Amino acid sequence: MELCIVCEGQKFLGKLSDDQTAKILKMSCQKPGEKRKIINGVMSGDVSPA
Repeated sequence: MELCIVCEGQKFLGKLSDDQTAKILKMSCQKPGEKRKIINGVMSGDVSPA
């Protein structure tokens, strides 16, 4: 499960830099237990998705 919030009018037409790409990959490559903890926190209201 992934959570992404896109603000109204938000768009990106360019290409990510190598540094930005590396940061996104690092964030997305979490251990299942870590990802589950984050998702459970969002679902329980500890972190608001809005």
